[in-house]
Amino acid sequence: MTRYQSLGDEDKRTQFLDKKSDCQAFFRALFSIVDQVKGNEMLSLYVLATIDGILEDQRTRVKEIIFSQKSQTKKCDTVKILLNFLQG
Repeated sequence: MTRYQSLGDEDKRTQFLDKKSDCQAFFRALFSIVDQVKGNEMLSLYVLATIDGILEDQRTRVKEIIFSQKSQTKKCDTVKILLNFLQG
């Protein structure tokens, strides 16, 4: 997360999010934040907007979220997290 914040906008795209492992880890971290900060609606909305912006920038990145959803070793149940947020 710190490495992502230290990069400029273009570098975030080319040096960080275009690398499969970095992108997957970043999405897992963002979804983990949404899952764990249920009481802070503003932070949750900010993180969800960040996820939306990343996907809007390059829609093929959704496959990294799907990979995290299906992964056996580093599973992130993104559907459950989003449903919990919506029901919360």
